[in-house]
Amino acid sequence: MEGETVAVAQIIRLFRERPQSVWDLLPPSAPARSDDVPLRDLEGALLGYARPIAVDRSTERSGA
Repeated sequence: MEGETVAVAQIIRLFRERPQSVWDLLPPSAPARSDDVPLRDLEGALLGYARPIAVDRSTERSGA
């Protein structure tokens, strides 16, 4: 449970630091990219990656 709590805290921090980003959560076996954020447990073992997804703003609705 502690390991999950650490991962959740890291994800919450990402949302707060970059609120305009949409994140994809990837397993540790995924090939890492330079903009990926590693998610680690208390011992430093890699749990996976958070990858920002590029959102195409031209297809979003204006809300009107």
